Amino acid sequence: MFWLRRLLLLLLLLSPNAHADQLRFGFDFENARVVSAAISTGDFNLPATYCTSAEAKALIRKMRLNDCEALIGRYKSLRDRPQMVDAAKLLSTELSRPGYGKYAPLAAEVARQLREYVPADFRAQLNVHFIFGSLSDGFAFGDTPDDVYVDMKGFSAANTQELAETVAHELFHAIQHHVMRREVLPEAGRQKASQGRSG
Repeated sequence: MFWLRRLLLLLLLLSPNAHADQLRFGFDFENARVVSAAISTGDFNLPATYCTSAEAKALIRKMRLNDCEALIGRYKSLRDRPQMVDAAKLLSTELSRPGYGKYAPLAAEVARQLREYVPADFRAQLNVHFIFGSLSDGFAFGDTPDDVYVDMKGFSAANTQELAETVAHELFHAIQHHVMRREVLPEAGRQKASQGRSG
């Protein structure tokens, strides 16, 4: 409950009418596209650069896996779960469309949800990495707070607003690191910096 009180305090400190005209974030769907395609087809010949990507490294760290081979092994095990394969097929199809299909308006919706709670002078480049096949809906690491990871495995049938709510939630944690003093940040978040805070 301590973190909840701090979050409420942060919301009270921020003017609800303050708008961050410079609220900037980047979206990277590549990991979700590549992995969902592999799980949906059974073809795990991933790009040569996959294991050195930020997303693969974050997933290995978050799930405490030994290496990328273990991560790919996890992906292969998801082929045994029909619900996961169905989700991967839906997502893979959508992400192969121009502008990532129905996810094209996602950035605008996330900005709309966040803007009224962000200080007018807020400046940061926040990055959302969309992934597939982790153990949580979203997470981030305390030592790299501007990068958040959102797992799309549970959102393949979701509409833009539903996915935007989770993305905005994860980004708000990143914003906390910029606008709150370290000593008032949620204690649990600091303690879990090494393994990643789940959304």
